[in-house]
Order: sequence, then structure tokens, then C-alpha cells
Amino acid sequence: MDSDSFVILSCTSGTLICCRKGSSGSTVSFGNFWCYQIFAARCLVGESRKVYQKLKEDDLPGARRAVSMIVGRDTENLTAEGVTKAAVETVAENTSDGVTAPLLFLLIGGAPLGFLYKAVNTMDSMLGYKNEKYLYFGRIPAKMDDVFNYIPARLTAWFMIVAAFLTGMDGKNAWKIYLRDKRKHASPNSAQSEAVCAGALDVQLAGGMRFISGKSIKRIISAMQSVRLNRRIFFVPGN
Repeated sequence: MDSDSFVILSCTSGTLICCRKGSSGSTVSFGNFWCYQIFAARCLVGESRKVYQKLKEDDLPGARRAVSMIVGRDTENLTAEGVTKAAVETVAENTSDGVTAPLLFLLIGGAPLGFLYKAVNTMDSMLGYKNEKYLYFGRIPAKMDDVFNYIPARLTAWFMIVAAFLTGMDGKNAWKIYLRDKRKHASPNSAQSEAVCAGALDVQLAGGMRFISGKSIKRIISAMQSVRLNRRIFFVPGN
């Protein structure tokens, strides 16, 4: 065991022992603190708003850098439409991965199950790539993540449809596109929330970014409406 691992293990063990021997209040507080670390709602909103701000300022290189912080794809040559698409898609998908799923697993099994889900999701993010290096090794966490997120992804889509009506977006179209496109994706889960966002925003995702009814990028991005959906569902503070 290297020195860094030893220090981490020692600190973690010491903290757990102190909580075990301390009051019930300290144990609950410690558990609540670590459970809070599982969620990504505020981070997702904050990082995606940086993309919005750069697009609003017509700073395409800055928007590319900002969106590279929240997506795994190459952003160097993305157009403004591509940046917009990447931001909307990642907010749609990660609302399930970063908020709904952790809430559900914490509700079912407390911190242990919540952290088990987070470990699986992190492994998928780090290893679940279809390339020569990770194709076989990464397949296991990718499939595990598909199973763990099967129910949360569908719950997220339903919540987003309701939120689309509440925020004055096109809730009817969100429902229509969800029913039409929820299975049209290589992932069994990603299309669920992405289809809802595409319908609510009247755009086409998972392909060339097309804007329907003459809507411009700035009109879509200026409100960052997919982030509004996220905030309305989970009551995340924001402007």
C-alpha cells in the first residue's frame, strides 16, 4: 500500500471510529454530509450556465472550453450549434445520473446503496468507452450502469415532462417526442430524458442540431431552459 492510500484509509477509519463512539447526532451529521457529496445538481447547473454565458458573449472558444468540462467528447472543433447540443444533452442525461438516481438509491438503501451507485456510475464514466483500450474491461461497468439507471432514467423523463408544463415550455410536444424517440438511442437510458428535452425545446438532438420554427441558438440558450427543467424538478436555487 502506498503512502497516499494509507493516509486516506487511516483518516477514513479514524473518522468512522469517532462517529461510532460519538453521539447519534454526530453520526447523523457525518452521514448527511457524505450523502450530500453524491449529488451533482448544483454543479451541473453551474457548469452548464458557464456554457450559456460564453455563448451569450459570442465567445465560441470559451464556450468550447466550458462545455469540455461536462462532456466526454472532443469539443475543439464544435460549432456554436454543436456546443449547444452537447450542453443540452449532458444536462438532460446527467439529471438522471447525478440527481434522480442518487436520490432513489439513498431512499432505498441509505448511504451504502447511494455510494454503491456512485461507484458504478463513476466507473462507467471512466472506463465505459468503446475503444481498443476499454472495450472489454469497460463493458462491465457500462452494463452495470445501464441496469442501475434503468428506473431513474424513466422517472427523470416523467418528472421533466411535468416540469415542462410548469415552466411554460412545450409540455405537449415533450410528451409526444418522448413516446416517439425514447428507444431511439444506443443507450437504453439516455434517450429517455434527451427525448423530453428535445420535445420541450423544439430541437433535434443526437444528430445535427436543427432548430424548429425558426428558433435561433440564442433564443434557446438565452433561457438555458434545460437547466430550468433541472432546477424546477429538484428545487435547486438559481436565477
